[in-house]
Amino acid sequence: MKYLRKILKGVSLTAALFVFQACYGTPQDEVYFQNVAFRVVSSDDGQPIPNVDIMYQYLNGTGFNDVDWFEFGKTDSQGLNIGSLEDRGFPTMFRFKDANSAYVVKDTVLTRLYEADTVDIVLSKLN
Repeated sequence: MKYLRKILKGVSLTAALFVFQACYGTPQDEVYFQNVAFRVVSSDDGQPIPNVDIMYQYLNGTGFNDVDWFEFGKTDSQGLNIGSLEDRGFPTMFRFKDANSAYVVKDTVLTRLYEADTVDIVLSKLN
């Protein structure tokens, strides 16, 4: 009888904890993703530049560094790239570098990510 009582106490406690967990859950950080669109064109003639590598890093108070770059994607044949990125609430630096190294690498900082906006990026040819 003593063992049965101990088992029932354990099961009751476990059930109570399960109900509490199911009702309230564990705290979760809210993560917001925003779609960001870029259009990359040449400064010479305004034509789109395909196959431009786009990298990004978050500037979270520590400033810019050359280590923490993440791949965002490449532009298509129309010079466009649309991707989704976590909005952490602080500036994000983007780097644009063409595959043939014919254009100057360009870094751009966006202080806020806005849904449905297209950011125009103009690259200049190397001399």
